[in-house]
Amino acid sequence: MDKFEYLSQMFNQRTYRKKYENYVVNAIYNRVGNSELVPVTQQFVRNPNDQRRYYLLDLYFPQLNYGIEVDEGHHLNPENKESDVIREQDIRSAISCDEARISIFKEENGRTQMRSFDDIEGQINKQVGIIKRS
Repeated sequence: MDKFEYLSQMFNQRTYRKKYENYVVNAIYNRVGNSELVPVTQQFVRNPNDQRRYYLLDLYFPQLNYGIEVDEGHHLNPENKESDVIREQDIRSAISCDEARISIFKEENGRTQMRSFDDIEGQINKQVGIIKRS
């Protein structure tokens, strides 16, 4: 598979019906501007404590061993917050990966609301800076 086909599959097929995730992973890869980096979307990571279970990293750069998770509204649920902590620990244990999070939503006045465009862009740009320095 050539590079164009690979990238098309990574950024379109694997983020199909995930509009916020699709936006974030495309923005990060394109702003980094390093064609030598190989992005992987939905990177499979086996749970080190239960081989029947696994996690999917939204965006992963194997050369940097760096992953990014795009947190949508359901991540604000208290049960999911606890699961996310365990998930992050399991991923770190399995592949020693640094993982960052980009939050699309926030809790405000007891309601889940989308963050502002500028807030989301700021989070994306912060990750781009980290990746460029790596």
